[in-house]
Amino acid sequence: MGISKFFNDQGGTIPESKGSGSEKTDDLTPQVNGQKTTFTVSEKYVAGALRVYYNGIRQGIGDAVTEDTDRMSFTLDFTPLTGDKLLADYEKSDQ
Repeated sequence: MGISKFFNDQGGTIPESKGSGSEKTDDLTPQVNGQKTTFTVSEKYVAGALRVYYNGIRQGIGDAVTEDTDRMSFTLDFTPLTGDKLLADYEKSDQ
């Protein structure tokens, strides 16, 4: 049995680049207030290259996370509570 490639060519875990952007991580915990379900990242991301972590557990795109069409935000299908951790890894878009 072969071993799957875990790291991309740049050494990260985000899928291979779909643009000429770079990987970025945003700590969105300060946006968590027990009421919000839509969160904004600091830069536009490449569609399909967003990874959201809620309290350290990766959330599925299309299941718990919906990428917004502006590619600057995303919506969760649940409401994080105040004190919960929310991180987003993504490939920064050059467009």
